Amino acid sequence: MSAWRIVRRLLIGLGVLLGAMTVIAAVAWWYFHPAVTRQDGIVYARRHGQNLTLDVLRPARPNGLGVAVMVSGGWKSRPGNFQAWMAAPLLRRGYTVFAVSHLSQPKATVMEIFDDVS
Repeated sequence: MSAWRIVRRLLIGLGVLLGAMTVIAAVAWWYFHPAVTRQDGIVYARRHGQNLTLDVLRPARPNGLGVAVMVSGGWKSRPGNFQAWMAAPLLRRGYTVFAVSHLSQPKATVMEIFDDVS
């Protein structure tokens, strides 16, 4: 087999690989970016003079059901930090997602945080 044939086969293989990777990336992007209507910063309560908020993500085709998600880790919460890709499987199935944020520690105790989100 000549060197030209080897180079040609390698280039064809590389082209097929790059094409496949492009298709996979495009499908992944489409899946993790569902069409939603977003309403951020809805105040549901106040604690120690600060607003407790939630974000509502409505899918393009809602099924009439909703899921509440607590935006928290280690009793720390960042309002507005929830992204649609984090709930893409739920949104694609038509669930409305309520991303609930709470006042973080040490501004609120664990029991206060529990009361705020329950």
